Amino acid sequence: DETFDPYDFVTYDPVNDRNVITNEFVAPGLVGIKFLEIPADTNGVSKINGFAWSTGAPSHDSGPFENVLGLDDKYDAMADPSLLTRAFINDSDPQMGDGRLYANFSLGPFNIPRRDSIKIVLAEFVGGVPFEKTRGNQLTVAEIKAAGDSAVQYLSDRVSFNYENNYRVPMPPPAPDFSVTPVTVAGELGNIIRFSNAPELVPDPHQSVADLAGYRIYRSSFLPFGPWEQIAEIPKGDPQFFNSDSQAYGFTDDNVALGFGYYYAVTSFDTGHDAWAINPAVAVPPLESSIFANRSKTSFQTTLSPSQSDISNVQVVPNPFYRSSGFSEPGRERDIQFVFLPQRCTIRILTVRGDLVKTIRHDNPNSGVAVWNQISDFGQYVKSGMYFYVIENDNGDVERGKFAIVN
Repeated sequence: DETFDPYDFVTYDPVNDRNVITNEFVAPGLVGIKFLEIPADTNGVSKINGFAWSTGAPSHDSGPFENVLGLDDKYDAMADPSLLTRAFINDSDPQMGDGRLYANFSLGPFNIPRRDSIKIVLAEFVGGVPFEKTRGNQLTVAEIKAAGDSAVQYLSDRVSFNYENNYRVPMPPPAPDFSVTPVTVAGELGNIIRFSNAPELVPDPHQSVADLAGYRIYRSSFLPFGPWEQIAEIPKGDPQFFNSDSQAYGFTDDNVALGFGYYYAVTSFDTGHDAWAINPAVAVPPLESSIFANRSKTSFQTTLSPSQSDISNVQVVPNPFYRSSGFSEPGRERDIQFVFLPQRCTIRILTVRGDLVKTIRHDNPNSGVAVWNQISDFGQYVKSGMYFYVIENDNGDVERGKFAIVN
């Protein structure tokens, strides 16, 4: 219904080390259906013959035909949707908020000669506010409704434009391929996004000129589909980010938290044009490639480069562990990290009685972080309590410490 399914939950802000009560509208989108082509019926008119919504029982799958018995009655209901189960045509009807809502259309009648056919073109689209604006009480229900109506109208116009132009439409520049790597300076934290300038060499397919103006970098700390935040805009050839020797760009995202996973996307945007080459009466605004053209589908976990061999600065985070690690990714709720490790070392975790519950052999030339999911060497989750760790490097140096778990 048009409350857009509000939901409150607690999230962890790792950069500022605090829990945040977050509001999210779980279903903020509006769905649109549009006929782009309807053949003339027996009266020579192209039109929708009838329309009605109907609501089916949540416990059945018969849909709008649940109480329409007999083949003749079903055909009659197909010609006149008002005869379907619990049908209504007014969107203010109280049944509008019920589950299993069906939208039913009737076209025709048509006289179709044997071995002939008719062509019907139907477009379906979903519009609404961007995912990032559905969280944190940024918008009211009325504002989400207004934005959804506006988006649906825009998409309705766009699908008509696309169809009428035989899907020849203005195109944004291609998005670049990119990579994400950790900062390699010991003790420094950051993720480096690198990408080439190859999209700058691709001409606009209609304007026949290379019109790329720059790039935008987006990040999601929650899910691979957002919510996204723009963290950088890089003009084409900006010497602060562009290396003329490698013909590539580099940007360091240093507003990150150790061990947390981040999804990234890099888009390209162009200059726009006063006249579209296909139809000079149409002006083309600056266009941007989609975030989903190249966004990372698996998160990049922020890490530290390993220390040389020193283990005196090793820390356990979070400490104490209280109910949740704060990681937003599914399956990482119990993760505990050992940080500032050398490339190779052995971590032993013991109870206060001295019982060995877990041995972790860390051997990673790219990371000074080891993760423990609180599962012992015997395949069981450990209990709440105080634990000791003993870390030994390849030189035989030993570092001891303790941490607490409260589940």
